[in-house]
Amino acid sequence: MILTDGQKQSMLQAAKMSHPLEACGVIAKDGAVVVFKNIAKQPSLFWAVDPDEVKRFYAKRGAPVAVWHSHPGGTTEPSATDWDHHMADVPMLIVAGDEVYVYEAP
Repeated sequence: MILTDGQKQSMLQAAKMSHPLEACGVIAKDGAVVVFKNIAKQPSLFWAVDPDEVKRFYAKRGAPVAVWHSHPGGTTEPSATDWDHHMADVPMLIVAGDEVYVYEAP
């Protein structure tokens, strides 16, 4: 997946604003970076999205082309928990530091 500078900057900004909590969201079919509220019980360590928010997104905009979240601690690799929460068969993007890392869905 090739990201535009604008997409990267949107995710980096959202991660910066959420720090020290994880930010999360999707990239819509039109390329827009969408931020979801992180409802995890420990949002500084994990991310989770309200299923109703996801349903509303799908109803209005269809399936996302990527799912993203931040790692405030700076680790760049997805954890097993990250893959468990990954909501679609699309790339996972991790925002860590000043970079966005792309991982293809298994």
